[in-house]
Formats: sequence, C-alpha cells, structure tokens
Amino acid sequence: MLQIEAADASPTSRLLMKLLEWCHDAAFFKELRQQRGLGYIAAVRYREINGWPRLGYVVQSPHTDIEELQKAITEFIDDQAEALAAIDIETMEHRRGSLRAIWGPPETTDEATLAGWHALRVATCDTPFRSPTVGDNAFRLAPWERMDTALESLTPECLASFAEAVTRRELAWTWWAHVPSSR
Repeated sequence: MLQIEAADASPTSRLLMKLLEWCHDAAFFKELRQQRGLGYIAAVRYREINGWPRLGYVVQSPHTDIEELQKAITEFIDDQAEALAAIDIETMEHRRGSLRAIWGPPETTDEATLAGWHALRVATCDTPFRSPTVGDNAFRLAPWERMDTALESLTPECLASFAEAVTRRELAWTWWAHVPSSR
C-alpha cells in the first residue's frame, strides 16, 4: 500500500483527498486489476487517522512481488493522477452534493455533539482549524460549517493542482508492505 498524507488536517485537505479518492478508485482498479492482472484487490481509499487525512493506494496480491506492485502504483500515479482529477464544473457540483451528505450539518443534537467533540479532539495547538478558505475565525464555526465553507471554495482547478502535487511527490509518501510468513 502507498499511503499519501495531506499537508495539513484542514477541511480543504480532507475534501481534496476525498475527491481524489473518487477520481482515482475505479481507474486504479481497472488499471491494476483488470489490465495488469495484479492482485485480487486494488482500491484507493480515504481514511483519517487521529484526524489527519490520508489516501491509500492498496493492492493485495499473493503472487506478485512488492517491487512490482510499488512500480505499478507509482506508474499509475505518474501516468494518470492528474488527468483523472481534471473534472468539469458540473462534475464538481455533483461531488459537492455528495460531500455535503457526508460532512454536512448533523440531523440530531447527538450527532452535533459528537461532531463538536471530534473536532476538538483532533485539533492541534499550532493549527486550530486554520485553512486558506476559513481563516482565523475558523474555531468559532461548527465543524460542518468549516467543511461547507471549504467546500464552497473548491474548484476543479484546486483539485487538478492537488493531483499535480501528489504526482510531484510534494506530499509525504509512505509504503506499507505485508508479506505473509510461509509455514
């Protein structure tokens, strides 16, 4: 698995990672699983660990060596990451609607309380909810309001620029490999 970490834990980074997952997942599966025949699982997944956004390019293959899998993942990113992220404004609007359903306003008081506590738990002292789209007053906004503000500022160009940063290795890349023991 290749894990790519966001530059920060801002709402903008979280949204860009999720958008990139949507742009890459099906094409990654098609390229690695269907065209190259590598593994039986090939997927791109967004996750947060301690509030920090990450994107994982995962391939499970019992018969392919790790170097070949790493090469295939790297080639996919180098060859297709930017082109797949080049979406039009209509597609961006559709994705915004989906993201609002995921990170939008809570439906109950309990959900609002949980979202508030989660936001406080993952906040860091040096960057309390600062992002280029929200600014210094961000801490005063509810978590779903911060996400909505960031979402409104996203453009297809923002996503294309983010994909370019991934391709240029401007974000941290970490490789994870698991080799089962043979008994």
